[in-house]
Amino acid sequence: MELTQLPAEEWAQVNSDAQGFWDEIAASSDRAGRVVQIFKDYAAVQEKAGYPYR
Repeated sequence: MELTQLPAEEWAQVNSDAQGFWDEIAASSDRAGRVVQIFKDYAAVQEKAGYPYR
């Protein structure tokens, strides 16, 4: 099995696009905002853990 990854530039674009999408979803209701915040907190933990966990 081989560990692969996206180039850093492409991954940064994916994250940038995702932020806009999740912000739009979060604005739809209070509950959606809380759920999105949970996802964002989890993503921040993954980012701190670094590759390959992100």
